[in-house]
Amino acid sequence: MERNILDVLETRIDEALAVISEVNRRNRSLQEENKELKTKLAESDLRVESLQRTLEEQKIKSDEAILQKYKETEDKLRVRIQSMLAKLDELKVLEGR
Repeated sequence: MERNILDVLETRIDEALAVISEVNRRNRSLQEENKELKTKLAESDLRVESLQRTLEEQKIKSDEAILQKYKETEDKLRVRIQSMLAKLDELKVLEGR
C-alpha cells in the first residue's frame, strides 16, 4: 500500500514538475515576445515623431510658399496701381495745360 501511495505521489510530483517546466518555458517565451513588442513600439513611436516633425516642416514650408505668393501678387498689384496712378497724374498734368 505504501509503495502505491509513493508511486502516486512521485507521478504527481513528476507531472507538477513538467507543468512548472512548461509554464516557465511559456513565461520566457512571453517575456521575449514582450521585449520584442516593446522594441517595435519604441521604433514605431520614433517613426511617428519623425513623421509628425516632417509634416510640421512641410506645413511651415507650404504656409511660407503661400505667403510668398501672396506677397508677390501684392507687389505686382502695387506696381500696376502705382503705374496707373502715375498715368492719371500725367493725364491731369496734360489736361491742365
